[in-house]
Amino acid sequence: MLPRKRVVGAENEENQAAADEAQLKKTRGGDLISSSAAMEEENSWANGIDAVGSKQAEIDEDLHSRQLAVYGRETMRRLFASNVLVSGLQGLGAEIEFTVFDVDGEDPHTGIIASISNDNPAIVSCVDDERLEFQDGDLVVFSEVEGMIELNDGKPRKIKNARPYSFTLEEDTTQFGVYKKGGIVTQVKQPKVLRFKPLRDALKDPGDFLLSDFSKFDRPPLLHLAFQALDKFRHDKGRFPVAGSDEDAQQLIDFAVNINESLGDGKLEDIDKKILQHFAYGSRASLNPMAAMFGGIVGQEVVKACSGKFHPLLQKLEKARVFIVGSGALGCEFLKNLALMGVSCCPRGKLTITDDDVIEKSNLSRQFLFRDWNIGQAKSTVAAAAATAINPSLHIEALQNRASPETEDVFDDAFWESLDAVINALDNVTARMYIDGRCLYFQKPLLESGTLGAKCNTQMVIPHLTENYGASRDPPEKQAPMCTVHSFPHNIDHCLTWARSEFEGLLEKTPNEVSTFLSNPSAYVSSMRNAGDAQARDLLEHVLECLDKDRCETFQDCVHWARLR
Repeated sequence: MLPRKRVVGAENEENQAAADEAQLKKTRGGDLISSSAAMEEENSWANGIDAVGSKQAEIDEDLHSRQLAVYGRETMRRLFASNVLVSGLQGLGAEIEFTVFDVDGEDPHTGIIASISNDNPAIVSCVDDERLEFQDGDLVVFSEVEGMIELNDGKPRKIKNARPYSFTLEEDTTQFGVYKKGGIVTQVKQPKVLRFKPLRDALKDPGDFLLSDFSKFDRPPLLHLAFQALDKFRHDKGRFPVAGSDEDAQQLIDFAVNINESLGDGKLEDIDKKILQHFAYGSRASLNPMAAMFGGIVGQEVVKACSGKFHPLLQKLEKARVFIVGSGALGCEFLKNLALMGVSCCPRGKLTITDDDVIEKSNLSRQFLFRDWNIGQAKSTVAAAAATAINPSLHIEALQNRASPETEDVFDDAFWESLDAVINALDNVTARMYIDGRCLYFQKPLLESGTLGAKCNTQMVIPHLTENYGASRDPPEKQAPMCTVHSFPHNIDHCLTWARSEFEGLLEKTPNEVSTFLSNPSAYVSSMRNAGDAQARDLLEHVLECLDKDRCETFQDCVHWARLR
């Protein structure tokens, strides 16, 4: 689509290019880039005047229609007013400070008021047509309130104890007028200032690293040191190390060792020189697909910094409080992944896992955190111990309670409100519906998943953004999960399946094993010895029991044995 109008002519474009070149020469020697000047010019933009006092260029609505729809007019003005320095493909910049004016990019939440009490603090109730989406600590403003007109002054007020249809106002309204009717409460989004260390300080104390490989927690500090050594090498030699050159690799390793010694208390105790050697060998390479991916990420972060809209990329996984319901096949996989990702690995973080089931032999084929000597033990306890062995920093609590209405004294309101996320690893629809209802009530994100044979399903439930699990009804289960059948059969289908399983085990599987043994004892014993696992030992015990204690000589003996069993 062609632009509707061209505001700047060719002559102005040439002047602008000259000005940009002068600005580039002026800032090329610096290490930092900042968008703070754009924020200082916001008032000028609001009045239609740009930074040099001339009338600002109009936004081409045809050319930037999609950006306007996503970011809004004010955000686009901030982008237009920002000066961004890109110092080349090999360059490095650091943002000192910028303000996020809109963390999530969503419209402010609103509610229709039903009543306001004259108390300290005041309780505000809203109509129950739609759930409120306020959070504790939000700032709100009131409008169109009749009776208690003191609240219509436009002053932001902080709320607490946010509930689906009410909240508490941190203000004394005992001296205000009596509420009559009407009123709208609207969320006020507050700017969030993010501060970052200067590059010089960040090189010495980088803080938390953004992990890319969660199985190698010790790799990021070493790579941080390697890039500093590479920068020193380029500064002294004027080039990258030659690929495969042992001499250049050794010089880079020497630089890394010297830099590490100068760090004092922050130095690395152990330096893997083999990794530094491989780093030097491949430092001249340019991985275009990876560069394109990271270029897109950097571009998005620049837009966030310049516009003040949307929160930048920050990871706070180690402080997360996560609840995993179930520690079977899915639970083991989730637990392993969270441990490798470093989730809940600081004192403020906590990972809670619960499962009221115990480990059975049939679990060992797919629930990889368990071993044959764990049979009969609680699943959650064994899984938590295995996850702690993977990551000793993991803060985890294992419970043996079923998450249900009967255990709401254990998983009470305070517990649910403290969570950051919930992960379902369940095997029945009833439990899924219950957990989904609790997450919906307490507005917690839920990762829902399930498996059946080779088929699987996942659903990410985010409050106010996606539908919840219970919003769509699954088709009836065609077969009962075996964990439920063996441990908690609670309906007719479960009982019939359990009885059939027991029948096949007693009157079909064991007799077949005995028949196989009697037909060729040496071959059978040899195959069991080669297997050497818990299942083979259990089969041998059943065969021995059948031939020794329960051996039947006649048909009447068989009937008698079957009735006793």
